[in-house]
Amino acid sequence: MRPIRRLEIPEAIKQKLEKISPATIDRLLKPYKKSLNPKGTSMTKGTRYLIDRIPIKTFTEWKDSPAGFTQMDLVAHNGGNVDGGFRYTFDTNDISTSWTVWTLLKDKSMPIMTKALQTVQETFPFPLRGIHSDNGSEFINDSVLTFAEVHNLAFTRGRPYKENDNPQVEQKTIV
Repeated sequence: MRPIRRLEIPEAIKQKLEKISPATIDRLLKPYKKSLNPKGTSMTKGTRYLIDRIPIKTFTEWKDSPAGFTQMDLVAHNGGNVDGGFRYTFDTNDISTSWTVWTLLKDKSMPIMTKALQTVQETFPFPLRGIHSDNGSEFINDSVLTFAEVHNLAFTRGRPYKENDNPQVEQKTIV
């Protein structure tokens, strides 16, 4: 194991750092942050061959949804590093009741996602009627589509790059 190296900071700079506000630091670092990661750390990739089989549902269509219709999202706890070695939280939120189930996942493989869906189905206090997700490959795949068909669940998705189509779960997603 490598020894921890401490950064030596001159006293004059140390005094300035102690006085600077977080907003000023963010403003000064903004151009550097953009150059390092201009598009964020999205962990999802669409799958074209299934996309047409799963209908789109927009943010305007969620009003008066009965209990059992859920929105799903997956959060990568990676601190901005997409090179693996991190966990995910599978977040499922019922539209009508706001009942939320968070499931910790070791990866987003199809078998793990199918098991997570089974856990959600067993954990909810009422029968699931439908699942709604973004367009990530962890959701748009044969396993999730088959799970929805076998369990007679409506399966819908949001429009690409439109977080508003998944509003309830996006508001409750833990980071």
